[in-house]
Amino acid sequence: MRRLNELEEAAADLRDLALVLVRAATGTGRRTPIDDVLSAFGHTRESLAAIPDEDD
Repeated sequence: MRRLNELEEAAADLRDLALVLVRAATGTGRRTPIDDVLSAFGHTRESLAAIPDEDD
């Protein structure tokens, strides 16, 4: 079980590394504000806060 946990952690680390490498290779430095993204999907911070959690 210990080895399986180690392998799962290594896989997660590799996924994170891949994301960082892709971002570094393709990033333009331009960032989009979160409120603009929410608006593009028809939401606001308030509308997201009003959605009940699945755990509730």
